[in-house]
Amino acid sequence: MTAPTSEPFTAEEAVEYVRQLAGVDTVRLGELVVAARQFVEERTSHRLLTQTRRLSIDGFPCHRDWVPLTSAPVQSVAWVKTYNDAGAETELDSATYWLDAPAGEPARLVFRSTPSRMREQSGLRIQFVAGYTAVEDIPAPLCLAMQMLIAHWYVNPTGMANGSVPRELDFSVTTLLEPYVVGDLG
Repeated sequence: MTAPTSEPFTAEEAVEYVRQLAGVDTVRLGELVVAARQFVEERTSHRLLTQTRRLSIDGFPCHRDWVPLTSAPVQSVAWVKTYNDAGAETELDSATYWLDAPAGEPARLVFRSTPSRMREQSGLRIQFVAGYTAVEDIPAPLCLAMQMLIAHWYVNPTGMANGSVPRELDFSVTTLLEPYVVGDLG
């Protein structure tokens, strides 16, 4: 798995938002940018920047020919592998599945036929690439939620240490993030 190679905005851009130009700790702000991105990604399952993800599935979902992917937006599928009871892996031919990733909706991997001879636990693994391809493509509400968190954590470092977010800020951030939460397709 690979992590993003950049962040949605720089520490200097965060400085502008916080409006404390004199004596600002840009190292700390850079750390807060990372923490805020991770917070937004975990709350929404939206990957803000291109990154490789891996999904392990126990068995194959009954009564359907598709598997929901757990991140959005999904750019591509690198590989799909099955594992049998002995642990032997088989990489599936890409002609046996296709990516259904309509804009603004959760993605799913559709199989032309159900993979066979998989073990029950982690019998199916999917590696895929998710995230917005350019910083400009990240929806503004997600960046605004990050900025609000960064500003709060910067001026209230004890709140960051214990993971607390005031109710008003939590409501505002949740309101911004809610339309982007990837729901369960199952």
